[in-house]
Amino acid sequence: MLRKILLILVTLPFILNAQTDLRASMGINFVNMPDFRDYLNENYGFQGENLADFSSMIEFSAEITEKISNKFYAGVEISYSFNSFTTVLYGGKYEMKYSFVQPTAVLYHVTKGKGYAFRIGGGIGPRFISLSETKPYSIYALTYTSTGYGLVFRGDASTQLSQILYAYIGADLRYEAGGTPKSDGVAIVHRNKNVEISAFSAGIKLGLFLQL
Repeated sequence: MLRKILLILVTLPFILNAQTDLRASMGINFVNMPDFRDYLNENYGFQGENLADFSSMIEFSAEITEKISNKFYAGVEISYSFNSFTTVLYGGKYEMKYSFVQPTAVLYHVTKGKGYAFRIGGGIGPRFISLSETKPYSIYALTYTSTGYGLVFRGDASTQLSQILYAYIGADLRYEAGGTPKSDGVAIVHRNKNVEISAFSAGIKLGLFLQL
């Protein structure tokens, strides 16, 4: 699936003759993941090393959109979000690295003026979750993966720097239903049930925007 989405990103501008917009950005998301947070805090969150109700994840993203009417653009975004949780327990180190790959089909309503543009819209797409857990006194990491889906609602703005180059700022709300991560078919268990990745987040991003 991810390979197909990347292929679309590369070939779409050559298939369509409409105006193409490209965006690259980085930002931060503040994410609430109840099951995942409770598992970490209740098992490994000692000495003040707790995961907050809303914890941060760094995001890198790229997007390509095409004009489909006077006011609407459609395209594909792919984002990569990640962070880690680390603590020391009785001399042993615990570490959980977690990341989301988030391809999304997007649709925007666009308002343009001389030297600026505003967009509002959103989209839906698959989600690919990866967790890497290293427990105290172990040199091996267990990798858990799952797939699910996600929704995004976004508003953003760009202001002209040169003929085709714009500065970009955006804010979005996301919901990720990431499923149950498993390693060799075995899930993480907490409170006698499998830990699921269900996440709500709010984020902001800055970047560059090209109008071709």
